[in-house]
Amino acid sequence: MKIKYIATIISALLIINSALVFGEDYSAYEGRIISKINIKTVRISPQKAASKFTLKEGSLFTIAAYDEAKQSLHNMRIFKTIDFTVSENSDKTVNIDIDAKDSYYIFPIVMATGGSNNMFGGALMESNLFKAGELVFLSGMSMNDGYAFSAGFGLNSNFFSVSIAKFDHDEKQYANGSFNSPQIKADSAELNQFGIPLRLYNIQTESMQVQWSFPIIKSLSFSIAYTDVEVKYFGKNAPTDFGKHNKVIFALRKSRNFSGGGGMGGAMASMGALFGIGISDVSDIIAKLAKPRYGYALNLNYENGGNLTGADYNISKLYFGAAGLIEFRSRNTLTANLSAAKAFESPFFDLIRSGEVLSRGRYLRDFRGENAIGAGLSYNWNIIKSKIGILALVPYIESAAIGDQNKFNEQTGIGAVLSYRLWRFPFPLGVNFSQSISDNSFTASFLFGGRF
Repeated sequence: MKIKYIATIISALLIINSALVFGEDYSAYEGRIISKINIKTVRISPQKAASKFTLKEGSLFTIAAYDEAKQSLHNMRIFKTIDFTVSENSDKTVNIDIDAKDSYYIFPIVMATGGSNNMFGGALMESNLFKAGELVFLSGMSMNDGYAFSAGFGLNSNFFSVSIAKFDHDEKQYANGSFNSPQIKADSAELNQFGIPLRLYNIQTESMQVQWSFPIIKSLSFSIAYTDVEVKYFGKNAPTDFGKHNKVIFALRKSRNFSGGGGMGGAMASMGALFGIGISDVSDIIAKLAKPRYGYALNLNYENGGNLTGADYNISKLYFGAAGLIEFRSRNTLTANLSAAKAFESPFFDLIRSGEVLSRGRYLRDFRGENAIGAGLSYNWNIIKSKIGILALVPYIESAAIGDQNKFNEQTGIGAVLSYRLWRFPFPLGVNFSQSISDNSFTASFLFGGRF
């Protein structure tokens, strides 16, 4: 009887979900000239909003360009609601009217967790307080194994941040060349299933990073960062590359119709959801598409360290990542990822980790080497979506090969992420189940954050 009751509830939810409406259909205006764009705002100037809206007066109206221009305004994350209207003039041109209700917030937030690695943290942030669409934040956290503090400022798609951190953890290396993953806090029983480690040592790092990111042209962004890192080891079998590992990091990203990649600034901008700010595109997200949509993201990173950066070692590494997706009319997405990395010069601490070329799973062990290549496939199924939130299931499969000229190690995994995103809460909450096919280990990790 109880099973029948639960099944009835699930069926009702799925029926409600299937009743979602399509977005507006302006296909009749395809190819028309845009005569006038009228923008009305509350705090920010209409001119500032118009500079973000990628369609301009005199350009041709297309559905694809219109959808992209709407999203460019939503991505400012300062609006509670935005109403768009397209109307036809007597001369067959079209007008676009935009009523954007922007707001602001300034507030502190405090977070704490228990368990094996107690964490206490907080942040103070503001957005659009000065009517410029700006974002300012201070944040910090302290855990059993270290601390991290950061500050950032964003304006006109430029973002500047400074962060400092200090952490230490025990590292184990096993007979097959793998290491315990720094991402997972595994207990001794889990790690002992791999046998007695060949060496065990403690590693401590102190770091400071300054980063600036900005757009170059439409859909292409660039960032530069300087990282000052000091590494210390403790233990008789510890590596010998202690000292300074300072480096400069250059990054290029080109994307279209692909979420994510916002980094720390994007995560902080999401906090406005607590006040109903920055979720103006909810109706668009849950509405069915008129036709499937395609997206991509390309990333190219280069890291360099040496005498000029104050490093004790030469560091030269190149990363490349590519992802493509199909977003179906139901808003479910199929995503394929391919990534590769090459360390031309690298001390032990800066070797490439297998986790750097795997995008989804969280595994108990990882491998390191001078060369790496990885690929993955995932499907985002929005089980239930409404104006309250989205329940999503993302099954995935991924594999990586990493090593040097003499030997490559393989790491393959399958898993699924089950998460729920309340629109009025900044981040999705969920669980990532990862099964390593390579060593038959399983992890279930709690997720706080990330993007659909």
